[in-house]
Amino acid sequence: MSSKTILVLGATGGVAFSALRRSLAAGHTCIALCRNPSTLSSKFPDSKPPSNLHIIEGNAHSIPDLTRCLSLQGSTPVTHIISSIGSWPSLSSGFSLTDPQVCEKGMTSLLAAIAAVRSSSDNLKAWNPRIVAVSSTGLSSVKRDIPLLYVPLYHVLLKQAHKDKKKMEDLLIGSGEEDWTIIRASLYVDGKEGAKEKVIRAGKEDPVKKVVEREALGYTISREDVGRWIFEQLVEEKREKEEYEWKKRVASITY
Repeated sequence: MSSKTILVLGATGGVAFSALRRSLAAGHTCIALCRNPSTLSSKFPDSKPPSNLHIIEGNAHSIPDLTRCLSLQGSTPVTHIISSIGSWPSLSSGFSLTDPQVCEKGMTSLLAAIAAVRSSSDNLKAWNPRIVAVSSTGLSSVKRDIPLLYVPLYHVLLKQAHKDKKKMEDLLIGSGEEDWTIIRASLYVDGKEGAKEKVIRAGKEDPVKKVVEREALGYTISREDVGRWIFEQLVEEKREKEEYEWKKRVASITY
């Protein structure tokens, strides 16, 4: 398997860190854009990240910061981008998000940064990174992808977060990018590194043709296992294939 260069956004979160940890162990070069680099460093033994990880201080909403990370390796920009940014609800504001447009702004900036890198050199006009965007179940406009029990939770309590995720999805789907996958994971539960691996089911939807190609309705999944699935299916997937299963698809991940 050839070495890859992976930009990870939201790397301190459970999903992205799980994918990052596995990618580093596989020998891939990883770049993490973090507001507080020490938060990510502290997740490694003795707070010492491995040598194939470059932690860059910056903001995932900053086009210059993103552009710098995308082209950090010089003439060879990143091969993969994993975006798992999000916002936490604030108790003081009645569970409203601290940044209700965090995902929308993040995708807008990321797409602009990709365009900037492509326009910087004739040699990069055909550059085609694989973009993985972490979203949520409950957003399908084709068919219900959550259990009936979850409908009040998803469509009432999580309405604001889902509105932001949906705008992020729409931006990516309509971007003209050729290699992307949207991850819609079930309700997150705790999962530990090194725990016995569970079977992960993955539904598949074509959001352009609005067709559900495979159903996978479920209740929960751990952040750890969502990151594992991303690594196994989207990072280690051979890019030599002309087509592969998850290109321009939505993956609904659940147990």
